[in-house]
Amino acid sequence: MRHCRLPYSRSLSLATAALALTLALWPAQTRAQGREDEKPTNLKILPADISHEELRAVMGGFSSALGVRCDHCHVMEGQKRDFASDDKEHKQAAGGMMLLTKSINDSLAKVMGRESVMQVECVTCHRGQEEPRTLRGVLAETTAKEGAEAAVKKYRELRGQYYGRGSYDFGENALIETTQDLERRKAEPAALLPLLQLNLEFFPQSAGTHVQVGRVLLKTGQKAEAMTPFEEAQKLEPDNRRIQRQIQELTK
Repeated sequence: MRHCRLPYSRSLSLATAALALTLALWPAQTRAQGREDEKPTNLKILPADISHEELRAVMGGFSSALGVRCDHCHVMEGQKRDFASDDKEHKQAAGGMMLLTKSINDSLAKVMGRESVMQVECVTCHRGQEEPRTLRGVLAETTAKEGAEAAVKKYRELRGQYYGRGSYDFGENALIETTQDLERRKAEPAALLPLLQLNLEFFPQSAGTHVQVGRVLLKTGQKAEAMTPFEEAQKLEPDNRRIQRQIQELTK
């Protein structure tokens, strides 16, 4: 199923298997609402003649793409949802994002210079998150506001919750690049070391992480201490000329 793909026409019809998967995400009480003879109201973007099954599939796609439930956008009146109401800010924002997504998709072929192009969908950016942020962005902000130890804690929390789901990049270079971002933001070098030590916990054979540790130690004036991580990096990548040159510089 293409989550949130929005051609807004009869081509919105979805495959039966994808529909079944989407409906499985909905609570039984939600599926019971809205009988087939009840026509959806206040449709401003989706086609007015959309069927209940199609509408549920589209809404389920939004929910899955953002990792939220129906009441994230829809007003609750007691135990029922007022699906027609536009009072919630999140629903208003969702409408704007639907139009933006359609505009992007309508322009892709012209921008790319070819007809066969990918379709941007909610999940393209959100990847199961309410706010589509990168791991680097989250950790850089956490470090700046709360310090390195808080960033380490945040990384562990996010890894425990999202690892394997594609929401964040937990690869070897993610924390290295995060510390490089922080360097460009003039963060204190000492604040970078906890993140690099964390990376070595998950990627002990990462020569790049050892090199970055050495670079940070040099910035703090710890020339003697910096030799050790560079030597560790050389053991892992003995033919790496950049590492060789760095060690030569330190031994002068």
